[in-house]
Amino acid sequence: MSKPNEITAVTPTSRAGRWLALVVRAALVLLAVGAVALSVAGYLARQAAPAAAQAFTCPMHPQIRADRAGSCPICGMDLVPAGSAGSAAPAAGSDSDRLTPPATATTMHLSTERAQRLGVRTVRVASGTRARSAAAFAALRVDDASVFRVEALTSGWLRELAPLLPGDRLKRGAVVGVVYSREVEQAEVEWRIARDGGIAEPADADALRNASAERLRSLGVDRRALGRRGANGRGTVAVVAARAGTVLRRDATLGAYVGAGAALLTVADLSTLQLVIELPVEVAAEVAPGTALRMTIGPLTVEATVDALEPTVQPAAQVRRARARVDNSDGRLAAGTVGTATVTLPPRSGLWLPVDAVIDSGAARYVLRLVEGQVLPTTVEIGVRVGEEVLVERGVREGDVVVRRANMLLDADSRIAAAASSATAALDPAAAVTASDVDRASDVRATSALPLGHGGDPKAALAAFVTLQQALVAGDAAAASRNVATIAATAPQHGALASAAESFPTDLVGQRARLAALAEAAIALAAAYPAAATDLRVIYCSMAPGRWLQPPGLIANPYFGASMLRCGEDQGPASGGAQ
Repeated sequence: MSKPNEITAVTPTSRAGRWLALVVRAALVLLAVGAVALSVAGYLARQAAPAAAQAFTCPMHPQIRADRAGSCPICGMDLVPAGSAGSAAPAAGSDSDRLTPPATATTMHLSTERAQRLGVRTVRVASGTRARSAAAFAALRVDDASVFRVEALTSGWLRELAPLLPGDRLKRGAVVGVVYSREVEQAEVEWRIARDGGIAEPADADALRNASAERLRSLGVDRRALGRRGANGRGTVAVVAARAGTVLRRDATLGAYVGAGAALLTVADLSTLQLVIELPVEVAAEVAPGTALRMTIGPLTVEATVDALEPTVQPAAQVRRARARVDNSDGRLAAGTVGTATVTLPPRSGLWLPVDAVIDSGAARYVLRLVEGQVLPTTVEIGVRVGEEVLVERGVREGDVVVRRANMLLDADSRIAAAASSATAALDPAAAVTASDVDRASDVRATSALPLGHGGDPKAALAAFVTLQQALVAGDAAAASRNVATIAATAPQHGALASAAESFPTDLVGQRARLAALAEAAIALAAAYPAAATDLRVIYCSMAPGRWLQPPGLIANPYFGASMLRCGEDQGPASGGAQ
């Protein structure tokens, strides 16, 4: 039974409070569920992201990319995450005086075991002074100042000519020839008439005698011998050598008519020869009169000093000629001999490294410094080269340890160039060079009998391949594509070369990546048709790795172009089936 003052009904205010409590509880539950869902989603994303985005590459060959850890198919090094391969680590100590390496330079982690496996050699930067010399083309020549001609003083017929040949010695005052001249005979007749009293007036006779005698003297006739000349000697004049020397050339023929001033012999004093040295412009800048030089000719060694440098440079060869006089009094040297002269240059002091420790990319030069297990690409400025060493003017310090080379031609330039290719490949995955590409090229090379196909024009196809190789050397993708089309049109049908040409990429990175398969097919075709490849050589680059065909001469690497232009090994003629 209720008490009179107790309220038993539910008021509106208490009902609203209960609804608010229910809403708050529901909101808290939803927030908790959302937080759990977000946490789970984040965890799943973190677990999935590495599998989707992680890529592995070789520190030495960044064009090699894989989706899992493993070994590089080129050099055997362990693949590392792509991000770590390109991160440049700071050098130890203060490097404020060093040159800043380019952004594309990569840092390589190199353990002692890995260095031994790769055959890496190192050298310490050392200071010192180096004696310098330069080799230059040289030739012995006749000194122009010693050349003279034995000439006739009057015109007439050559009655006598001494039997002298090139190389014969000619004494001073020796009679070289005798010329019969009507002019001489007329002057001699006048002289005899005046002498023998054929003119009545003594004054006229003296004048005629003196005039005719002077005329005969100018024609080369000795006045003192006029009275002793017989009938057979009248009208003749002897040609006499005014100097001694060696006959270089006979210029007249016995019995021929010669004019006044005509040469009978060309003679030179060969007791002194002229040594002409062709100096490259940069070497000539350090050469001056008095510079010592040496030339070896068989068992003989010729030593001299520079007398003068020509004032002009030969425009085509960009050389400046220097001249020196060489003693040849014993006659053992011969004009026309060519050889190499060694020119002494001023010594240079500074920091020195072996030439093979410096990598030239064309745009800059680098060395690989070894610092606490890291190989750091470092830009350097170099000066003169002395033998197998080069002067480093900036970029390294005395005592720095620098990688010299590895048995696989360790080269930072290849990594720098490859890093650029790797960046391009990251934007275009289809253009990336993968481990499977290398395996595919190796499979092609390992095939003992590639399908050659039938028909076609093998010589034209091989010529188009050589032109394609040259286009890749120049970095001209468009020209390479045009020549691939020619290869496809001229190669034997249904053969390996035609098949490789059909799927050849159009971009430069892709073309160089797929070149190995195309090249192996071309080499197989050359071996099968030797007559179509008589002037082609097989070249192999271990850094690609890959082979190609090219004409004889300087190696031109199509896999790397200008960055490693001369990298390669000549394996022999293509027509011989080089392996």
